[in-house]
Amino acid sequence: MIIAFASSKGGVGKSTICAAIAARLAQGGAKVIVLDLDHNRTLERWGRKTKIPTLAVLAIERD
Repeated sequence: MIIAFASSKGGVGKSTICAAIAARLAQGGAKVIVLDLDHNRTLERWGRKTKIPTLAVLAIERD
């Protein structure tokens, strides 16, 4: 399953709802990979703090 969160407007809760859904799915036993494409790397910073074994948060390097 692939779930994408996108909006051209900032501050609408994309990162927050993505983190909440990813954490809940992972806590339920699903293997979850989150790709943070935001230049601010909000999800990547959150991912470094969380300790859910089946959750991986990756950021794509900027060119």
